This record gives sequence, C-alpha cells and structure tokens, in this order.
Amino acid sequence: MGANVEKWAKDKTGSLLSHDRIELIPQDGNQARVNWQISEEEKTALKSHGGEKLILRICRTEGDIVWQSEIKESDHHQTVSVPETGLDYSADIGYLTASGQWLSLAKSAKVNVPKV
Repeated sequence: MGANVEKWAKDKTGSLLSHDRIELIPQDGNQARVNWQISEEEKTALKSHGGEKLILRICRTEGDIVWQSEIKESDHHQTVSVPETGLDYSADIGYLTASGQWLSLAKSAKVNVPKV
C-alpha cells in the first residue's frame, strides 16, 4: 500500500515536492504545531481498507501515544500541547478502522520540544 511512509519527489530544480507529509514544529512552552498534506488518493485507498476515522496522534519516541484526536478531512494543521517538555516527539496521521486497527498515512520526523 505504501501509505505509511513519507513520499518525496524532486522537481527539476532539486526542490522537494511532498505527496504525503506531516511535520511537528515546537512552539512556545509545551505547544507544538502540526502541519500535514495528504493526497486524496491515499485517503481513498485507506478508506477502502476499512479506515473510518481520520486521527492525529502525538507520540513519544518510545511509541507511547500521549495525545490523539479525530480531525476533519479538510484540516491541514493543528496546535497541540505535549505533556512534558525536554522530550522527543513525533506526529502521526492515519485512520482507525471499526476494529481499532491503525492505518498510517504519514509520520513526522522526531523532534525535541525544548525544556521550558
């Protein structure tokens, strides 16, 4: 399926063009901004595999989910609070199926939210 990996392509100038991507950007205090761009084709593909609810997750590097929320298909960014500063986090966007299976669309690189 390939939907759980960030996909990148280069144009003729060498700039990165993203197809599906998500980034986590530390802000002031314990806040972080999450920006994402997901293709309609990937959303449709995961829906055809049972994806029902579009979910944004924030995880610690160990994989522990520390925050999650259902988001709208039309959303492209959100500001979130992380529970503890000074740690590494990543953002993950995907669908949950009726049986609770996670179908990932994109996962961000790990970033450190600086200690306040």
